[in-house]
Amino acid sequence: MHKPKLAKLKRSGTNVVNDGQRTVSSFFSKTFRSEEQSFIGLCGKVRDGSEAHSNLPLPAKRQRSSADIDIVPMKQTVDTKEIAFSISARTVEKIKQFSAFHNVNGKQIESDGSFIGENAESRNIRNEHSFCGTLDSRQDSAVLCDKGEGDKQASNSLSFRNPDPSNNNATVKYTPLEQQVLELKKRHSGMILMIQTAYKYTFFGEDAEIASRVLNIMLTRYRNFPTAVIPMARLHVHIRRLVEEGYKVGVVNQTETAALKAAGDNKNAPFTRELAHVYTKATLIGDDVDPLSQEGEFIQGGGVASYIMCVVESSDTVSSSQQKSTNLSVMAFDPSTGETIYDTFEDGPCREELERRLEHLDPAEILAPQTLSHETERLVKYSSARVDRLEDNLFSFTDALAQVASFFCGQGDTESDSPTFQSMTDLPPLAVVCLSVLICHLKKFGLEQALRSDGFKSFASDTKYLQMDASVLRNLEIFQSSMGSQKGSLFWALDHTRTKFGCRLLHEWVSHPLRDLATLQCRQEAVSELLHSESAIVHQLQELLDGIPDIDRGLTTCIHQRCGPASLFAVLRTLGKLQRDLQALHALAEKDLQSSLLQDLIKDTICLLSNIQPFLDNLNEQAARVGDKTQLLHDYSAFPAVTSRLEQISAVTQRLQDLKPGIAQTLGLMKFDYVTVSGQEFLIEVKQHQKLSVPHSWRKVSETKQVIRYQSSEVDTHVRELNRLREQLVVDCHTAWLSFLAEFNAHYFAHKKAVKNVAILDVLFSLVEVAKQESYCKPTLVDLEETVINVKKGRHPVIPLLFPSGDQFVANDTKLKSAEECCMILSGPNMGGKSCYIRQVALIAVMAHIGSYVPAESATISILDAVFVRMGARDELIQGQSTLMLEMGEASAILRKATLHSLVLLDELGRGTSTCDGTSIAIATLHHLLTKVQCLTLFVTHYPAVMELEHQYAGRARNYHMAFLVHDKEDESPQVLTFLYEVTGGSAGCSYGLNVARLANLPPHILQLASQKAQMLELRACSKRFMRQHFQHLWRSSDLKSSLEGLQGTECN
Repeated sequence: MHKPKLAKLKRSGTNVVNDGQRTVSSFFSKTFRSEEQSFIGLCGKVRDGSEAHSNLPLPAKRQRSSADIDIVPMKQTVDTKEIAFSISARTVEKIKQFSAFHNVNGKQIESDGSFIGENAESRNIRNEHSFCGTLDSRQDSAVLCDKGEGDKQASNSLSFRNPDPSNNNATVKYTPLEQQVLELKKRHSGMILMIQTAYKYTFFGEDAEIASRVLNIMLTRYRNFPTAVIPMARLHVHIRRLVEEGYKVGVVNQTETAALKAAGDNKNAPFTRELAHVYTKATLIGDDVDPLSQEGEFIQGGGVASYIMCVVESSDTVSSSQQKSTNLSVMAFDPSTGETIYDTFEDGPCREELERRLEHLDPAEILAPQTLSHETERLVKYSSARVDRLEDNLFSFTDALAQVASFFCGQGDTESDSPTFQSMTDLPPLAVVCLSVLICHLKKFGLEQALRSDGFKSFASDTKYLQMDASVLRNLEIFQSSMGSQKGSLFWALDHTRTKFGCRLLHEWVSHPLRDLATLQCRQEAVSELLHSESAIVHQLQELLDGIPDIDRGLTTCIHQRCGPASLFAVLRTLGKLQRDLQALHALAEKDLQSSLLQDLIKDTICLLSNIQPFLDNLNEQAARVGDKTQLLHDYSAFPAVTSRLEQISAVTQRLQDLKPGIAQTLGLMKFDYVTVSGQEFLIEVKQHQKLSVPHSWRKVSETKQVIRYQSSEVDTHVRELNRLREQLVVDCHTAWLSFLAEFNAHYFAHKKAVKNVAILDVLFSLVEVAKQESYCKPTLVDLEETVINVKKGRHPVIPLLFPSGDQFVANDTKLKSAEECCMILSGPNMGGKSCYIRQVALIAVMAHIGSYVPAESATISILDAVFVRMGARDELIQGQSTLMLEMGEASAILRKATLHSLVLLDELGRGTSTCDGTSIAIATLHHLLTKVQCLTLFVTHYPAVMELEHQYAGRARNYHMAFLVHDKEDESPQVLTFLYEVTGGSAGCSYGLNVARLANLPPHILQLASQKAQMLELRACSKRFMRQHFQHLWRSSDLKSSLEGLQGTECN
């Protein structure tokens, strides 16, 4: 029998919609595609207002369900036409409960969220874990379903369904779970809470709305709160996505189990829940957010550190608006590695020193007081980091000193007994304040333990490191290319590391090149030996580095007690393998390796990891892999609570076994054994034909066609006791696990040093890969009174790697000496390679100060104290700085800081203003560098007046230009150039800017007119120059009459 496609229920029966017509609910479609597909309603009136009739009988069940339906007449406007329809009151109420964003009239409620079509992510989530149901109404009442971009402010309160305002007696009734959620939000405001409910994590209220938008998961409403749900297995994915959007996320876990709850006094109350962890962008540490992959290795984070940086400035600066300079202190801590870097410094009104530290460290989060000076506030506010404002009273030095003393002094120790505290008090006062703020902040996350190290590092000592400010990192493209990616940067060209911690160490070496000649020579010797040695140990050491997970972060996860058994086992297994492999290579290393650095690395690492094997032997691998702490250790003799609980469990198990003969006798069986079905243990299974022999006191558990399963009262009592003891055993074993972890963490600093040694080995092999490239040499480093850079056939270290024709890169020489020719004035046509050449010289110098080989036939380089660069044109309109202002600010900093041992690169200084002003600034700046500073200088310019300084400073400055060929044309169109990219002596007569315009495909008529104007302006300039020279000659002439006669016939244009 043919059935109608759509039928509508009404009190009197069923209305049938015309065949083929679609019915679309306005609650699921915001707009109507056409009048023919418009909303018909749930109860019977069609588009033209007439009713469709049907005498088809309803099934009995549907008749009963429609018996009490009340019809609510409604109207919907579609394309300016009003359409009438009807909805039952019951349906209206159901839709109210379902829809978080639309009312029953189809109008969108004012809200940041909206229903979004299902995508692959939401389908994958539902496939991983099906969840759409209700929790036990006696404990947790909430409908949990799974969906959508986020607001940057975590909710402090929860949105809920308000009672009817017309009813003065209306009140909101919360379920026990909702009351618990409200209390949690009150105690932990300012963060998004992910609350564990059974085997899922649930967002409530505004948190759910934010999660729906950011995570693209379904938002639903049940009772008073909107809710959104994620499966427990996807917790680490969604935490990362939320914190990447700038949110602070709290994870609330259930702190009691079902068995312990059943044995307690609060059987009908919700499960106890407490905040377990808090995460931000820089505190993504632990198994919740960094679990093991299926292969058993760490899901490794980025190679670069994620610092939390505290910024403090002297109090008089904040209160004074006339202060031109100030004292600042920064302290950066990486929770994932435990690395702490601090610095206290004086900074000018432009805050270039603070900017330099922000550029180097690139913090993920900044801790700052509520009030900062305008100059500091401007820099902090517009940084890419998440800024956390703390109360000003946390930045008091007196309170800070007390906080540091309390943290570093051991229990019962005095301040004088704690050597670590004594070393901390040697820090500058502002650095102590930074440390105190970090301690207070990290305690909120439970990550403060790694701060107890006394190995704090100073950011950049002027005597230890080559200084490079933020503009140097940016203009030389040290870590990021001009395209905004790491590819094309110097770090990208040098990074051939095999481990994440090796990559981070290389980043540190590149950002802080050394000035210590002895250390640099040790690195060079190690790289040279690994490059040229034919010993088998070189290949074996390389293989040893392959496949090592990020054990550096793994160790820090352990010290924070955020690791699980599987993570600890992975760390122990990796460290144990390293120790055994290096021990096997020790004898061969002493025989074949000559480098003292390589020998010391191997020997020290073996010694530092000598205590790993006992921990590894006591760990049960199978239990560790599945996270079973009850069988984690082979030997629990050091934990009497665990052994006692195991004895109690054994006794209860034995009593259950002792009941078996009596059960067999009751059932008339010769032999009986318990069965386990669907995880339910100690069931008495009886065949159907034997059920008459079962005592009435036995409780039926389950039944099939063949068997019935029971539990006697005695068995039931013992099973309950057994389950309670097993839950207690889990608690006891967790305590034993923490003790075992604390014992391992006692060797934290030794293990960290061993990992650092392996990282150094990894970085040295990375530099070996660099040295293997064609035409690389080991530079000769000298530490003399005079400064020298002498490079023969040098090449850019990055450009040949980016292009297939990199082998055709033109090599150039560089010869600078502070006592002789210390300045190259470089000119030439636009796009001729001037900027590339001066970058090349600076990058070769930086590579030499890392200990790397350099792209040249030979190189002799002095130990420099700093590299300074003024290059390019940009502005900072948000900070109120124009292009010229930025240019002059950078030039000012260079003139203040440059010394005899500095390398200075100035590219077209003064081009951001008029030709007259720009020329004057360029000449004055170069005059100062040549006469006062006497540093090595590469000065790129298009100003002819600057090139004339070669004659004024003969022997100190010399003109060079990038060679090119000119192809003249007969017409007035621009000349065509062929760039040769060779540095050649002498200045260029013209910049040939029209050639660049031609390459940029400017229209031909524009080029022709520009060429004519250029010739006209050039002719006028030559005429003026000629007349000026003659008038100067006349002025000086003693025989004015003869001079005037000589000018007869001269034409002036």
